[in-house]
Amino acid sequence: MGYFWHECEGAHGHSTGMAFGPDLSKSSAPVLLLKDDLNLTQVLLRKAQQTHTIMQQNLTWALLYNLTALPLAATGMISH
Repeated sequence: MGYFWHECEGAHGHSTGMAFGPDLSKSSAPVLLLKDDLNLTQVLLRKAQQTHTIMQQNLTWALLYNLTALPLAATGMISH
């Protein structure tokens, strides 16, 4: 099987192409597994979740920083 489709609970499907699969699956899949081990999809999904969590944390810190620093800078309480 050259193409793998995984349905996640509460999410859209994720498509993963296999390196040994047909050219169509390799070119259309957003992720390409270079080894023929479907267990790597679990690692892929775990890494994607970790990345998503880090991105949410970074956006939260950026929002909090901007909500506090911009008003202080606008009033002249802090300068560059």
